[in-house]
Amino acid sequence: MRLTRSVLVGSLASALLAGSLVLPAAAASSDGKMAIVQGYTGTRVDVCVNGREIKSRMPFGCKMVRSFSRGLKVVKVFKAGPGSCRGTKLAQRAIRFPRGSDLTIVVGRRSPKVLVFDNNDRPPMPVDHMELVFRHAADYGGVTFRHRVEALPGEEVVPALLSSPRIWKRGDEGWNFYPILVGGRPEWATTWVSKEIPYAPGTVRVAGPTLVQIGGHSRYEWIFIGRNYKTRLVVLKRGR
Repeated sequence: MRLTRSVLVGSLASALLAGSLVLPAAAASSDGKMAIVQGYTGTRVDVCVNGREIKSRMPFGCKMVRSFSRGLKVVKVFKAGPGSCRGTKLAQRAIRFPRGSDLTIVVGRRSPKVLVFDNNDRPPMPVDHMELVFRHAADYGGVTFRHRVEALPGEEVVPALLSSPRIWKRGDEGWNFYPILVGGRPEWATTWVSKEIPYAPGTVRVAGPTLVQIGGHSRYEWIFIGRNYKTRLVVLKRGR
């Protein structure tokens, strides 16, 4: 298991390819993808990118994936209200977005209020594998991630990928390439987040468990969000 910190994508945007090929108009807005997860508790939010409201009244735990053209993206998060991008501003971050970008953005209450995870900072997914990614983006202290994969719920348990007692902090992420079953048969992944209790045996579960069917050449992201007693595991399934 590789453990990294969330990073801000820093490479410059690529130059346009010159030539006579005429691309469809939609191609201008599909240089990369950005997933946005609403982890700001206690209110609905409006999300704006470069002054344009792309999602209104997002509740806690809501998620979305959008395509964007390359270039600097200024993400602003407002308390949901009338008008476009006019409510009380809760968070803001400028993000470099070169061609081919694949980002996961998580909004929260604690600084930095906009966390940026770069999905291109690791090797390409091998053939006949899926990618399992785990991220701590909650306004919460140290926790442990627990995870197991089964052919059927309650049967043929595969050794846990994340059974280590390592303490994860906000902004930490870990990932693993996991082989697809012969014939592409789906499997079931159970994931939960626990808080270690000092000077006491065992742990206290603070989010999950989530039971998700996994399979195919895809990336699955488990993202821990929230604060205090309102926490959640959000799951994203995305192609690579």
